[in-house]
Amino acid sequence: MPRYQPDDPDDGEDDDLPDGVYHDDEPATVPCPYCREPVPEDATYCSRCENYISAEDAPPSRKPTWIVIGLLVCLLLAIMMAFL
Repeated sequence: MPRYQPDDPDDGEDDDLPDGVYHDDEPATVPCPYCREPVPEDATYCSRCENYISAEDAPPSRKPTWIVIGLLVCLLLAIMMAFL
């Protein structure tokens, strides 16, 4: 069903589409960089492959607890050795 067309020559109508068909009703999409599935422009991750669209959108990575504990133990041992 065609929409009302105002008298304004720049009415948002796409010139390559037939009269009465508007492009602004469709959400803007971009291809997912991993699976190439179209995703909305403002999406943070792809619903198909569940990867984040960009590194900025991904949650910050946390170091495993055992690495942090291991580094603290090594630091403590180094400090103890310095005082012996």
